[in-house]
Amino acid sequence: MNNNKIFFSKKLVILTISFIFLLLLISSFTVCSHSPSSMMLAYSKITKQLTVDITHQVSDPNNHYVENIVVKINGETNFSKDYTSQPASSFTYTYEEVEVAEGDIIEVTATCIIVGSITKELTVSLSDVSATDGDSSTPGFEIALALFAIIALLIIIRKKDN
Repeated sequence: MNNNKIFFSKKLVILTISFIFLLLLISSFTVCSHSPSSMMLAYSKITKQLTVDITHQVSDPNNHYVENIVVKINGETNFSKDYTSQPASSFTYTYEEVEVAEGDIIEVTATCIIVGSITKELTVSLSDVSATDGDSSTPGFEIALALFAIIALLIIIRKKDN
């Protein structure tokens, strides 16, 4: 009888930890799936154009999209642009007549209509075109890692039951 209590206790602990893990996992999917995943900025001194490349993978770009872009120069809002949809999962917005000088910091924030945002900064350099580095993250890596963890947890629980 004592072995049954220990077995039941261990199983309850494992199930409780699994439940907490799944709650954390589900809440992280909500945040990861709605925020724009990457953004790259480029500024041309010659054309005075700011180019914003955004990746925000969604199934319905008419209902789930980047709603707002805010451009700040040296910490002060230069302009804000609202949108009612996005053209694709990866897209580019170009803004004309953006006046900046060498050394100025351009900060761009893209906000999703559901939840989440991404912010990138670009320091204007001597060259004709200044650009941020591409995003080095792997889209979907967090989801793959979470699924691997769930499968591993299920295997451990199953082995303990045997």
